[in-house]
Amino acid sequence: MSGHDEYMYRVLMHNKSTLPLPALYMIRYHSFYPWHKEGGYQELLDDQDKKMLPWIKEVIPAGLSCSASMDHAEFNSLLSSRMVPR
Repeated sequence: MSGHDEYMYRVLMHNKSTLPLPALYMIRYHSFYPWHKEGGYQELLDDQDKKMLPWIKEVIPAGLSCSASMDHAEFNSLLSSRMVPR
């Protein structure tokens, strides 16, 4: 997993984000390729993880990732401006 994904997830949770659980899972785990792309860690999944996996796989083609021209701080700022209630 990536530190910036976990950080963004925790920022959203701390700020009482109103995003639905699938969106929070996508943010938290979209960089965890061994799980959602390669099928690893299956023995560690609980029922909720199994339910959320299709949502995470759906966001990968949509490009929810930090581009080469944007550093993680910029990416997190962009996401939080769109996802944290004001």
